[in-house]
Amino acid sequence: MTPDSTARSELLGVLNWLLFRALGPPGRCWEGPRPVDLAELETLVGGRELLPRVWSRTDRHQLDDDLDQEGIGAIEREFQHAVAVEIRDHETCRRLACLADVCETPLIILKGVALQIAGYVEPGVRRAADIDVLVAEPAVESFYRALVEEGGRPRDLPGSDQHLPAVEHPSG
Repeated sequence: MTPDSTARSELLGVLNWLLFRALGPPGRCWEGPRPVDLAELETLVGGRELLPRVWSRTDRHQLDDDLDQEGIGAIEREFQHAVAVEIRDHETCRRLACLADVCETPLIILKGVALQIAGYVEPGVRRAADIDVLVAEPAVESFYRALVEEGGRPRDLPGSDQHLPAVEHPSG
């Protein structure tokens, strides 16, 4: 094996472990090489996005078998970060609901964050890239203006016939 093919093989092993632990059957033993080197995940685009899911659905004893302490710590930190982001998203939804109340319009939270709030998704398992809301059509323009007045920044993404351009929360 060449150094290039060895590196590719190791990377493939880490990717297989990540997919097995994040999406495979919970409780099964990992039959691949150990310890899995999570530093290799840095080379994967978005590779760390699945780590909170691994933490939430993998028994600690299995992680002890699969990883060194540094790898376990990295997964735990990613999980804690994901939960902190969810808490921020929930607080943002509360503020959106208050804003909708001021605009005297019903508000429906949709998709990922709605599933989190309703308890259908375990904390830290599914990161939301944004918060999708549905507002009654007569109030869309006033709600959008209120978002901007509250500090939201219109994004440089075009709207469509189905929605207005995205507004970014002041905290990002």
